[in-house]
Parts: sequence; structure tokens; C-alpha cells
Amino acid sequence: MPGALEVMKTIHEKKFPHRFITNISKENVSEIYDHMFSIGLNPDKKNIIGLLDYAGIFLRRIFNDLNTVFVIGSEELRLSVSNAGFEDLTLENPDKVDIVLTGLDEELTYFSLSKASYLVAKGAKFVSMNSDVRRPSGAGAEFLLGGGAIAEVIRVSSGKDPVVIGKPSPYLFQEAIIQMNLSTENILMVGDNLRTDIIGASNLGMKTVWINRWGKIKGDPEVIPDLEIKTIDELLPFLSL
Repeated sequence: MPGALEVMKTIHEKKFPHRFITNISKENVSEIYDHMFSIGLNPDKKNIIGLLDYAGIFLRRIFNDLNTVFVIGSEELRLSVSNAGFEDLTLENPDKVDIVLTGLDEELTYFSLSKASYLVAKGAKFVSMNSDVRRPSGAGAEFLLGGGAIAEVIRVSSGKDPVVIGKPSPYLFQEAIIQMNLSTENILMVGDNLRTDIIGASNLGMKTVWINRWGKIKGDPEVIPDLEIKTIDELLPFLSL
């Protein structure tokens, strides 16, 4: 984003406590850190709270009594689930599982999507990593489909709504709150997605800044951010107060 380096420089200079919380369901924290470092952001790795790394933990908190999972997503997501003690049946072509978990899957096929939809329709718990139907492509305002778009296909075909563990659900926000040891009214959430970043933070009592990169899209909530900007460097005058 234009101005990102300048904003982060100011945040570091003023020693503002901060966290990067992300719905990314393809890369883990180490991979996200490497990308951020490569473009000059140089974050502290401990300040990155990635959904992929926490997915299995959140899933275990919600469904402690369930055991088997079918995953639409990356190998890293499957590993996160396995590390939380679940049995990954993704490669077994199962006829029945306890949970279908959907994230971003760049190797998605017609058949894996059909299988996931069938398992949910048959009674498996339906969990989506996030509801992001778009993700940045790295080319200005252009976007790619997000994991939420995959979940939407399964929702329509199965007739079941998913449990969402990423933003706007509270889990990632709560982890950031705990780590920073701050009250929500003293936290400012800056994000580019009304239906995940802004509504999720607002629900917990945070102040919000919406970076309006693409405009509103169908399905966005009628939530009003405390500040609306076009590029992140428009935040600089407020950080300098």
C-alpha cells in the first residue's frame, strides 16, 4: 500500500504497541514475515498474529470433542489442524468426517469442492477460516478470490452456514488484546475490509479506520468506521498528534 513504510516508521518512532492480525490462510507467520521484510517493513515477528498458525488452536477451542477433519486449503493448514490433535482425512476421500474446514486453496479442484460440499450436507460441522471473498493481488486495486469465496460455494451447495474462526469472529482480535494488554477503547483497528476488519473490531469496542481500496461490495455490513481513508498514508496526520 502507498505510504505503508512511512506509517510503520512513525509507529516505531512513537513506540506505539501494535500487532498485525491477518486472515491469511495460505501462509504461516514465518512466510508472512519474510514477505513483509522483503518490501522493507521489517516487522517484529512476534507482532504478527496469523490465522494459519492459530487455526488448529481455535478449532480445538470450539470443537474439543470432535476428531476428524477434511480440509480445503494448504498443506500448512492441514499441519496446523494435525498439531492440534485432529485426524486429517483430506487425502482419504472419506464418506464421513466431523468437520470440514475451508481456507484458501490455490490447487482447488471441482472434485475436492464437491466432496467438501457433500460432507457438509451430510452433517459435518462447517468451518471457514475467514469470510474474505477478495484478497489483494499485489497489483494496485486488482484482486484475487479469497477463501471466503470458496466457503460461499459450499454454503450455497450444502445449505449450511459456516462457523468463521478468522475475522470478524473475535479470536484473532482477542489474541492481540491479550498480547498488548490494553483495553479495547484504547485500540485502533486499521483494515481494508468492512465485513471482517471493521465490523469485527467494532463489535469488540475498538475504534476503526477503513482503508477504502475497492469500495463497498454486496454483502458488506452497514457499519460506519470512525475514519475512512483511501490510502494508508492518510493516517499519518492522526499518528503525529
